[in-house]
Amino acid sequence: APSPSSSSSSSSSSPSSPKSYEWSKEKRPQRNKVENFDDVSKGFKEVQNHITNMVSCISGGNPLEDKWNYDKGYGGGQSNVWESKRAEEGAIERGGVLFSSIGGGSLPAAALAKHKLPPGTSFKTCGVSLVLHPHNPHVPTIHMNIRHMELENGVWWFGGGIDVTPYYPNFEEIKEFHVELKKLCEKHGFSYDEYKEYCDKYFVNHHRNEMRGVGGIFFENLGEKKGSLQQLFDFCFDLGMFMADYYSEVMIKHLNDPYTEQERDFQLIRRARYTEFNLIHDRGTKFGLQAKGRIESIFCSLPAEARWRYNYTPKEGSSEDKTMKFYLKPQDWVVVESESDLKETTMEETKDISAL
Repeated sequence: APSPSSSSSSSSSSPSSPKSYEWSKEKRPQRNKVENFDDVSKGFKEVQNHITNMVSCISGGNPLEDKWNYDKGYGGGQSNVWESKRAEEGAIERGGVLFSSIGGGSLPAAALAKHKLPPGTSFKTCGVSLVLHPHNPHVPTIHMNIRHMELENGVWWFGGGIDVTPYYPNFEEIKEFHVELKKLCEKHGFSYDEYKEYCDKYFVNHHRNEMRGVGGIFFENLGEKKGSLQQLFDFCFDLGMFMADYYSEVMIKHLNDPYTEQERDFQLIRRARYTEFNLIHDRGTKFGLQAKGRIESIFCSLPAEARWRYNYTPKEGSSEDKTMKFYLKPQDWVVVESESDLKETTMEETKDISAL
């Protein structure tokens, strides 16, 4: 979910700059002690740095680093963006790992209404948001965000989540993704089942009655009733570390997988569905546009290419058919033992919970 940052002055460094990136799974940053907003912001910046290093080292492409200032208040951020027309130039066709830490005199009207706050309520917010669209159809698109908000009255909360959108799903990798997420939630005393269900209900194209991908977890408004500032920060920080660990393994395994024109075509068709969700349903997109936010940050989640095909239906029994029948439906990924256990369930009509 993009931050409500406005149009801003920015200073971009070239993606061909000589900066070198180093990353090691064993050399992850340590969680810092947090006592206030600035400490949380500092920790989130470390998450961005760690993930940026991972993507750069494995994908073979350096990002454009766009530093910007928030001109409706104070603070700013940095958008690390990858764009490569050919896989030889970098494995990420388009994607970004964005950090922001801003404050202002009043929350946007949509946020005031949602949280039933009076006009003029000042705020501070920081977060990391990312979406990565790889060239190779055998590498899934991934989305993650972690965020923290603090109001002038001392009320604060955290939110975030992670989900993957595979085009040619690998059952074992998806199961591992959910098993490890369950372990992460339980380690920090949170309910994987609750956050998975919320994710399954949120990332849905209601006009097509299908999920965007295979889900993950999604949570919001975790405040003092859910834990201390340190405890909730630790949960979000560890989610960022998990993303780097999981996606690095998937990229290394599949970046060089051969693929066909048919597989590329299906990837672009599914990207169109991804785009539909982000423009029609995504709360962060709607919030950013209503707040007259920084448009490059808001639309950084969109792929470089997508394809709409009239009345598209995959061939019965094909890999594409299997993806749409079995993987774009809620499944109990932690419990199922094999792909043959997946159920061709009918999506229930669900309420659109993405409304602001």
